Amino acid sequence: GGPMWLDELKIAVANDDAEAIAALADETPSKFDSLEEALQAQELLGAAINLIQKNKNELGKELEKLKNVKKYMAS
Repeated sequence: GGPMWLDELKIAVANDDAEAIAALADETPSKFDSLEEALQAQELLGAAINLIQKNKNELGKELEKLKNVKKYMAS
């Protein structure tokens, strides 16, 4: 659990790696060695969630653009 997992999560967040974040979120340790680690994990997961939501919004915008282009081309 603990430190290794935290390091991996930090890297995943730093790289905007949504897949790695999702995989790590599934493996969240049930208990940490210290309160500090638990708080760090909370903070990182919060950042990870924001990142994934931001990416979803971006994807949504891209999809809208594509739909509009498709409509335009069909007319």
